[in-house]
Amino acid sequence: MSSIPKSSLHKNPDMTRVFDLISTIEDPRKRIGQHPFISIIVIGVCAHIGGANDSVAMAHFGKNHESWFRKFLPLPHGIPSHDTFNRIFGKIHKHEMQKLLALVQPAMETAEASESTENESEIIDETQDAVNKQIILDGKVLRALKTLNPTTLIRAFFPAKNKVLAQGKVPLGTNEITTIPKILLSVKNFIKGCICTIDAIGTQVKIAKLIVALGGSYFLPIKKNQPQLYEDVSLYMDDVAQGTMPGAKYTYYETIEKGHGRIEKRQCWTITNLNWLYRIKRWKDAKSISLVVSTVKRGKSEPVITKRYFIGERAFHAKTALAVARKHWSIENNLHWPLNVDFREHTATTRKRAGAENMAIVRSVALGLLENNSMNASIKNKRARAACDLDYMLEVLLGKPIDRRSTLQKAKDYIITLFRTPRRIFSCFG
Repeated sequence: MSSIPKSSLHKNPDMTRVFDLISTIEDPRKRIGQHPFISIIVIGVCAHIGGANDSVAMAHFGKNHESWFRKFLPLPHGIPSHDTFNRIFGKIHKHEMQKLLALVQPAMETAEASESTENESEIIDETQDAVNKQIILDGKVLRALKTLNPTTLIRAFFPAKNKVLAQGKVPLGTNEITTIPKILLSVKNFIKGCICTIDAIGTQVKIAKLIVALGGSYFLPIKKNQPQLYEDVSLYMDDVAQGTMPGAKYTYYETIEKGHGRIEKRQCWTITNLNWLYRIKRWKDAKSISLVVSTVKRGKSEPVITKRYFIGERAFHAKTALAVARKHWSIENNLHWPLNVDFREHTATTRKRAGAENMAIVRSVALGLLENNSMNASIKNKRARAACDLDYMLEVLLGKPIDRRSTLQKAKDYIITLFRTPRRIFSCFG
């Protein structure tokens, strides 16, 4: 840290936090290189915030703003070349690189799960609490590498703060089932009191037990990869929805939305008495089964009806179950979609060593910082502004507004206040 220039920006405690965090990442080089490791990482993150999507763009961004970077970064040999960015990001160990995810700070609060109730105000509170403490796991294939070196990444996403908590690569010859437990263990400090949702491939008895053992709750979709469970639940819940299951106790909730040329009706039935379900004890602490029916009507065409079944560790009200089921798709809308559209992740061809995984982490960090910035604009427009307005770049990087006044202006204000002779002192600055 001593090599970083002592400037007003360096003394900023939020910038110090950034430096301290990056300094915990192990430099993969066996000997000290020409370019300081911390400078390479900071320039890479800032370049991605400002519109760069690859190593060539990072080098150009750094050269265009070299005078600004010199204010707070050691650059004894100028801005690194694109080959240097490629080489360093490819050599950093993937577990070390994941420390960079802490740049996006989630203000997570854990709490014990509460039982569902029929009181409407408490149901609303339960629903809000559930979606605010939801962790989503999902896989994503880097399409540009499909024919060269197929890479599937699984990310644990915390939508309340637009933060990727962890990321892992699915080894060749396996599927996501082998990687999901590793991701869950890597975010064990966040899981307590939270609800974990995964695609149907993650609906496994061992994964459900692991989530509960880590202090979390699960809400998993039931599909035909669990044939016996799917058959029993679908037959029973379809009868509940049709009203042909006398004596069945359930909660019900529905929503109707209009927009984008369609009308969508969502209905949810949730039951908490699971004594009828065959071998229910295999599913650790299972307390609820939910049926979500979506009916989509477009123009004069026939409505499209989709049924989904879920098993949950909490005794949810139907309103909460529906909200959690819908929130699961935020990983597609708020993470995968902007990564593809704004950061062009689906066309990224970095593949040497751990380059693909490490650059994916940099993109996730840049996206999280941009999403959490209060400016009312799209990700594309935020990146465009960050490329031109370096004060705004700092706001995004530090996660909070900064004092935009120049050092000279601060000096003027200080002297004017100190001597209380505004006109005379101000004239000294011309």
